[in-house]
Amino acid sequence: MKTLIILLSLISVTGIACKKDPNCGCTLPYQIYYLKAIVIDTYNLDCHKPLLDFTEDSARIHAISQLSTEKFIMTSLNSDLDILNKKLYVSVRVLQSGEYFPCTAMGPSYPALKLIDAKPRD
Repeated sequence: MKTLIILLSLISVTGIACKKDPNCGCTLPYQIYYLKAIVIDTYNLDCHKPLLDFTEDSARIHAISQLSTEKFIMTSLNSDLDILNKKLYVSVRVLQSGEYFPCTAMGPSYPALKLIDAKPRD
């Protein structure tokens, strides 16, 4: 019985002494649900909109877009994020009717997606 009390005391002290590190490197929710993208063109010649590359998340972008490409024109992007080679976390969806925009057909054509939200990543 005495041994059991000592053992429980040690376990209690150990449990109190060990605290969870708040800087554990845990994944934040938007890093789970958002896609990884890189700005590869800030003013696409064809549509005059930002062009993002989703190669790092190719399987997920293929599932969302139902296309087998990794490069997409975005409807818009905040100016503080519209920087060449800027790495982003983005939330996107397929364009709905009425959201399509004109392009000039003067450069390479890329499919477009609606940008819902974007956050910088390191």
